[in-house]
Formats: sequence, structure tokens, C-alpha cells
Amino acid sequence: MGRLVKLRKNGETAKEYLKTYEHMLNEYDVLLKELSVRKHSLKAELFG
Repeated sequence: MGRLVKLRKNGETAKEYLKTYEHMLNEYDVLLKELSVRKHSLKAELFG
């Protein structure tokens, strides 16, 4: 894990962290959706 950093609530650094967090969360959602689609296609291929 990363280190603990103190931030001001509406500071520039906090906004950068929030953008990074939102980007990572969006990327996670996309990867999870792709995994779900792949799982369903493999299940259909295997079990007909």
C-alpha cells in the first residue's frame, strides 16, 4: 500500500488524487465488464 498523506479538503493535490481515483475506478469497471463478457462467452462455448 501507499503512504498516508495529509491533504487539504479542496486543495490542488486532493483534486489530482480524486481524478486519479476516478480514472482507476472507471478502468476497474471496464475491466470487470470485459471479464464478465468473456466469462459468459466461454460458458456458452463450453456448455452450448
